[in-house]
Amino acid sequence: MMKFVGLWVVVILTISGCATGGSNLAYRANVDAFIAGHARNTAPIPAPTNLEPKPWQLGQWALYKKTQADGKVDYERVSVVALDSCGTWIERMIQNYDGLWRWTVCVRPPRDASVTLDDLQVVITEMMGSELGVFDFRDGQAAGAKRFEWIVSDLAAPWRGNFGLAREDLDVPAGHVSQAVKRTSLDRGVRVTIWSHPEVPFDGMVKQLSEGRMVELLAYGDQGVTGAVSRLALELAALAHKPQVRSGGYLGLGYGVGRFSDTQRTAETITGQLGRRVAPRLDLLVVAEGITLERYAPDPTLSQSAGLGLLAVRWSPFRPLHYRPAAASRCRRALRPGRPRVCPAISRSY
Repeated sequence: MMKFVGLWVVVILTISGCATGGSNLAYRANVDAFIAGHARNTAPIPAPTNLEPKPWQLGQWALYKKTQADGKVDYERVSVVALDSCGTWIERMIQNYDGLWRWTVCVRPPRDASVTLDDLQVVITEMMGSELGVFDFRDGQAAGAKRFEWIVSDLAAPWRGNFGLAREDLDVPAGHVSQAVKRTSLDRGVRVTIWSHPEVPFDGMVKQLSEGRMVELLAYGDQGVTGAVSRLALELAALAHKPQVRSGGYLGLGYGVGRFSDTQRTAETITGQLGRRVAPRLDLLVVAEGITLERYAPDPTLSQSAGLGLLAVRWSPFRPLHYRPAAASRCRRALRPGRPRVCPAISRSY
């Protein structure tokens, strides 16, 4: 039986940098040295006189040590890095033995832990020193903010005004905490116990336990965030809400099998796509498809092949806007692990 199918073969060669064992050792040394540099504090954190979270203010921060069930540790810092017309810019930075992750979010007023997902305006992401990603939800794109709901929920204070909750004294690296609020709940089937105190910024957490995983407060403050803070957030807020279209194209390859029961024919299709983004939510596509049919009626010894070419336009109205501001490219090298995290001309220190 002879068959012929027009097929586009696409070969993609990608060269990328890979993380090495050496870089992991550097991350581990950084984490261990950082945590060792925060000696246990014996200063008391007095019993709260009210159960109201602190209003957010510039320079406010909380630092945590996380110990995993396998003994690995990492640290996390949450801090207020900017206040502008967009709202309050809060940076959440996590570094463990494998790398560094950073999320900088803009939350509109009120500037306290009553925040909800509806208050989320902009999210800037940095993963392992890769290119910065910016997602703007101010232009009717609130549905796309759902993926970042965990960041907002971690800023909220569910203990607010609830004097019926249990209280306990406990010791953490940040000091001796008196009359911390204790809550226990199930998170996706996992039992989680959290102790909170309104003296600590954001959600007030001082300790968390869940199936061998422990989070402890290392230190906190109302001002004096250490290190360089990128001003990318401030520059972004000044942008007119117009995305910069990502340059370059993309391509894809697909394969499918189906059966037509009326004539007992099997259909196989191979599809290739070549496209280019021409606007924030608009793609121009060239589609090529090869089709083969077995046991073609009325002669079962024959087969049929066909080819199809198509020029198409794809519109994605619900795709979040993805910015690539010029400031991101200027900062990208400086933000990589092992390099100074100060971006010349667009950074400042507290």
